[in-house]
Order: sequence, then structure tokens, then C-alpha cells
Amino acid sequence: LLDKDGKEIYNVIYTIEEDGFRISEKKEKNFNIFLYGCSFAFGEGLNDNETIASYLSLNHNYYVKNLGMHGYGMHQALFNIQNGFTSTDGLNILLTMPFHAMRSSCKPSYSAGTPKYEKKKQLAKYTGVCSGHSMISKILSYSKIYVSLKKIYSKFDTMDDEDIDLYLAILRTIILETKNRNSKLIIAYINQKFETQNWNNEKLVNYIKKLETEFIDVTLGRDLNSIMKEYYIHELDRHPSSIANQKRAKLLANIISKYK
Repeated sequence: LLDKDGKEIYNVIYTIEEDGFRISEKKEKNFNIFLYGCSFAFGEGLNDNETIASYLSLNHNYYVKNLGMHGYGMHQALFNIQNGFTSTDGLNILLTMPFHAMRSSCKPSYSAGTPKYEKKKQLAKYTGVCSGHSMISKILSYSKIYVSLKKIYSKFDTMDDEDIDLYLAILRTIILETKNRNSKLIIAYINQKFETQNWNNEKLVNYIKKLETEFIDVTLGRDLNSIMKEYYIHELDRHPSSIANQKRAKLLANIISKYK
């Protein structure tokens, strides 16, 4: 990856296994720990041995299946769990943050074709896939005027209460699905500033802490936008650095030890 002046930001190789997910260090045929998340879990801009899953294996001897993927949210985590990519008599780890709520609600353009869920009472029900965007809207998206007006008059680019409510319904459903397989769940949370009519980061954290699961803050700072430079790759690409992943793996290993 290069910046606008042609200077290298990172140069890495991703090894993808036959199942479509990134390779994990010291893998075993059968995993009993599964890590779900977005590019933060995948290890964007890092080599295979620098992901959270790999550090849990290399530094702490826990064999972890990395199910992180670019652009993913907790709706993909739930979909994978419901389709058998999950632990039985083991442990699931969700690496998550507030902006995953936007993805669960099919708001980003890249959500087209991904699993769609709706809130049914307190749980999430699979209803198909997120719809795509029309060719006209794709063409207009190149217009700065159109994009500016869209942000002013549309809720599409902003988070709202319904997004958070669905996100929480998905978390509650993941908890239930994990319990049904006699496994434990850890929610590894990264703080991020946001505010809707009824929700903000502090309220969301307090709510998640009351759920029947293990919660751990792995932000490595006050919030995602204020972490130290050593914890992200580059000023132009603020994905986690290998140092950040080592520290987050250590925090998770301390929690995992309670169940192993």
C-alpha cells in the first residue's frame, strides 16, 4: 500500500486457507477458540504472524481460528456461528466496536449482499441479504455535491438508535447461540465516540457489561481516535499495529486462562 506520493505504507502477504479465512499460526485440525471481527481481527496491513489470533498462539499457546474479515460486523459473526463456523465446548471471542452497528444495518455501500438481520423482540432474525445500490446512486456517489446533500438529508451515513438496538439484538443472539453449543463468549470491545438520541459509547458499554457474557476493554486508550501512534500502522492507515495486537492478545489471554 502506497501513499499519494508513492511512499510505502506497508508491504505484506496474506495467506488465505481453503475455507476462505486467514491462516492462524500453530493451527490444529480442530479449533476450540474462534475470533470474530472486522479488518482489526483479520490483521489489515500485517503479516500472518502479527494478528491477534497468531499472537494468542505464538505467545500464549492458544490455538485460535481467525474469522476476521475486511468490512465485517457482528452480523457476519452471527451468520458464521449459525452456519457452523464456531466453537463447541470451547470459546468464542468477538472483537467489536460501535461502528459495527452501521454495518449490521446494511448502511455502508459495501454491505450489499451480506447477511441481513432484523430485530424480533430481543433477538435477531436472519431475513436474507442486504440490498445493493442502484447504478444511478453509484454514479451520483462520485459527485461531491450529492454526497454533501445526502449527509444532510439522509440517515444513511449516520448511526441512529435503531442501529444500536439491532446491534445489541445480534449480540444477545450470539450469546444464546454460543451457550447452546456449551461454549463461552468474550466480548473484546474497543471504545469509539458516537452519539445517537438515546445512546453513546458509555451507555453502550454499561449495557453490554450487564449481558450474560465476559466483557473486556481492549481499546489501549481512552477511545479509538486517541490511542498512541505505536498502536496503529500509519497516520494514513490507522489499523492496529503488531504492537497493538500483541497487547490485545495478552489482555485476552488473561481472560481465556479463566476458562482453560
